[in-house]
Amino acid sequence: MIARFKWAIQRSIEEYQKGGLPQLCRKIANYFNWKFHNNRLYVQLYWILRGNLLLNSSNGYILTHLFSDKSYHFPELKYNHKFTKMYQKDRWETYFESELFELEEDDIVIDVGAHIGVTSLLASKRASKVFAVEPSPRSLPYLRKNTENQNNIEIIERAAWNEEGTMTLQFGNATDDDSLIKPDDGGDGTVEEVRTDTLENIIKETGMDEIDLVKIEAEGVEPEIAEGIRDANVQKVVSTGNDERHGEEVHREVEKILNDLGYNTIIDYDHRWNMVYGKKKTEY
Repeated sequence: MIARFKWAIQRSIEEYQKGGLPQLCRKIANYFNWKFHNNRLYVQLYWILRGNLLLNSSNGYILTHLFSDKSYHFPELKYNHKFTKMYQKDRWETYFESELFELEEDDIVIDVGAHIGVTSLLASKRASKVFAVEPSPRSLPYLRKNTENQNNIEIIERAAWNEEGTMTLQFGNATDDDSLIKPDDGGDGTVEEVRTDTLENIIKETGMDEIDLVKIEAEGVEPEIAEGIRDANVQKVVSTGNDERHGEEVHREVEKILNDLGYNTIIDYDHRWNMVYGKKKTEY
């Protein structure tokens, strides 16, 4: 308990030093939003104070802005935190800012594991085109709804893999845990057949000669997806490497695959997900 208290004090000091009292207050507010993300009363108050209203829908929740036509759809109350500024800042820094590269103006992006569209929406603010790849029938309705007004986002309803075919998608206890392997949370026992394809084939289908950045987050099957890049002209790759493969070192596997495909790579061991970043080697 004492150690936890000391850690909290230290983090508070760090946040204050970064951005003063406003930064500290935002951090505290977002911590409580995460801590109580399933408390409807708290979540409603949190968003009302930010000019938004949380509403029930027939298949989940809608977060709608009171003074604009913006709205976001999600299946479970806990996902409301994905639309907080602090969460999205963290995702932007995780996927699109690294020592090796950044997302640049007018880049073309493939978002593998788009889920309900949060990362695709973030990328679309700078990218000229985003292809959101998502196989889960549980996530696709929200992905479609959240991106329907974004002209530069195109949805590809498929599971990226290392070969073309069909496979069984296993449902996790939450929609963002659905996976082509047994979910690390055990899953809920529901399965559904989905179409699989390689990124090389998917990229050919888009008609693009070059993809600037591929983001991969796929509940433990990141290595197979990276293998599927093959000879595609992809300049930058960012992949999660956390342990969702039952003890295997996913980050090491992804790193080796990218190295073999001709990428310079770094692994961010300070990140809780062991993020892997790869940039295509320049040919002289």
